[in-house]
Parts: sequence; C-alpha cells; structure tokens
Amino acid sequence: MKGKMAESLSHLNENLSRNGEVAIKQKRNKPTICVTPLKALSDPPNLDALKRELNRRWPATSLLEITRTLDDRRADEISQDEVERIGI
Repeated sequence: MKGKMAESLSHLNENLSRNGEVAIKQKRNKPTICVTPLKALSDPPNLDALKRELNRRWPATSLLEITRTLDDRRADEISQDEVERIGI
C-alpha cells in the first residue's frame, strides 16, 4: 500500500503544474490546493418523484438522511472487508 501511495503522490506532483483547473495558493501563509468549481449538473428526471415517494412512506425522513445512513453502512462494510483482507 505504501508503494501505491508513493506512486500516486509522484503522479500528482508531476501533473499538478499542468492542470489548469488546480492551483497552489497561499492561505494564512500556508500552501493550499485550490480547485476550480465544477458546474452543477441538472437534477435527474426521477429525483422529484423519488423524494415524493420517500416523503409519502417516511414523512419525517429526508433523502439526504437516508443517503448518509446508507453511506455510513457501506463505509463500515468496506472497512470490515479491508480488515479481513489484510488479516488484522
């Protein structure tokens, strides 16, 4: 894993200066990576219908709350899988 991280950092260092969307600026006397904001994508066509259905089934729960809960559960699964793979 250390080798992969070193390779990735080397790739970042080599290509960062050529990327027009990224700049290194000083902020509070420290170098800071600044990334050009992306343009917002339009909402998927079924998003409103999904929100309405979730609100109908679970009126006190937002789509954001459900997404965060699922993301937390997935993160726990990934962490456990990684632990088992490494054999810790």
